Amino acid sequence: MSDSTTATRAAAAKASARQASARIAHRPDPQDPAWCKAVTDLEDALGCLRDADPDAVEELMGGRTHRITLEIPRTLVAKGDILHGFGARLTVLDTDVTATPDGDAEWWAKVEGVTTADRRATYREPWRVAIALGTAMWDIVTVERVIPEPLA
Repeated sequence: MSDSTTATRAAAAKASARQASARIAHRPDPQDPAWCKAVTDLEDALGCLRDADPDAVEELMGGRTHRITLEIPRTLVAKGDILHGFGARLTVLDTDVTATPDGDAEWWAKVEGVTTADRRATYREPWRVAIALGTAMWDIVTVERVIPEPLA
């Protein structure tokens, strides 16, 4: 891919991230499909920027940010989210979908308690939680996510 194509994609992703964060922050409505799409659009745009222009991610996330609480399908949990589960708040260190030895698909996340108390309530070291992909697609979980502060 040429540098100009990469720059164009990065600029489009940056604009999409700003637009999505404005939609999420100014009119929160988890029941509205457009709001839910904005949550997904923001994560997609940030993912694109992580690959194409890491400095743009730093610019967006290094400035003013705020934390929102979302109820989303487990499969939309992203690295950096704080997952509420097992009586604790868990920092999501990584997440993916992989095949089990039986050939079934499973969603998993590597997590660690946010605070010392959260680590004592679960495990003291990072650990992995996994669930069948079919179940993870409809399993609604609560997460806290940091998003860029929308431009005024």
